[in-house]
Amino acid sequence: MIECYSCRQSCEMGLVPPRTPGRADAQVPHNPASGKIFYGRISHFYFYERGAADDPAFGLIDIEIAAQYAARNCVLLEAYCIGDGYQNCRGSGKHAPLTIELHARNGILASTQWKYDDILCGHADPLSLSVELNMSQSDFDSIERAVLPPVTGKAQVCA
Repeated sequence: MIECYSCRQSCEMGLVPPRTPGRADAQVPHNPASGKIFYGRISHFYFYERGAADDPAFGLIDIEIAAQYAARNCVLLEAYCIGDGYQNCRGSGKHAPLTIELHARNGILASTQWKYDDILCGHADPLSLSVELNMSQSDFDSIERAVLPPVTGKAQVCA
């Protein structure tokens, strides 16, 4: 096992992009008709071996995040991405869970941990999250961005 780390990533939250021939449809939210949605996408989130900042160990690509006001004081947070196991290592959210934070101008509104499935060597597999968060309508309406804070963890070198 090797020690690894990631850097902070964030995205602005807005409307779900429209369907176009040149772009894949948004994978989240699963039920867009259920309520107001904020959507964002982070292009990559990689883990690097300590001392090797130019050589990723493993990562997550095209992270889509959707927050949907589902019911009174209930926000459904969904995330979808592809695990990038075509680097030097394999990793797991069991050892390095991601934190997804929803921010407003005044700070963090809500957060959750994503203990994503294993990212295997030589694989590019889809990963998803769906969790309910307790949040008022006014807090939901103030969402501006999603933030993935830095993570430290462990990875296993591919044989």
